[in-house]
Amino acid sequence: THAQELFDRYRGTFGGVLANLVAVEPIISDRQQALATGLQTIPQGLQDLRSIVKNGRANFALIGTQGPVCLFYDEPRRAVGDLTPSVPNLARYCPPGNGYGQRGAVNAPRPDDLGTSTWTSPGGVSGPPAVSDPLLIPNGAELLQWWQQLLERTRNGN
Repeated sequence: THAQELFDRYRGTFGGVLANLVAVEPIISDRQQALATGLQTIPQGLQDLRSIVKNGRANFALIGTQGPVCLFYDEPRRAVGDLTPSVPNLARYCPPGNGYGQRGAVNAPRPDDLGTSTWTSPGGVSGPPAVSDPLLIPNGAELLQWWQQLLERTRNGN
């Protein structure tokens, strides 16, 4: 069977795979609902991804510019699996700005800055500025066409 061939091929590394599963089990087990949702939605996502294939090629644009984000560099890092309660810092906020990756109701506009009087610790902005014309990474056909045009211009002395 196919499974038997697979186990035979990777016989020497199977113990390593099991050991790695033991290492990630505490992380995965706490996310059972997320895993269940993923197992239900990922197949549909893969089917939707097939819709970008035209004539045997993926037809999509990859945007290479994200823009800045709001960060707190002094936030202490916690160990993976550390579930001890932590006290939120309610004085922190992301300053308003274009494209800082701010989400949630806390960033919604408020009349007269209602509820923001305790915000005293702004986050830092990191990353390149947002651009109005993001970099689009060309596909292979576009690259070939640009290369041919460049060669043609070179031949013609342009």
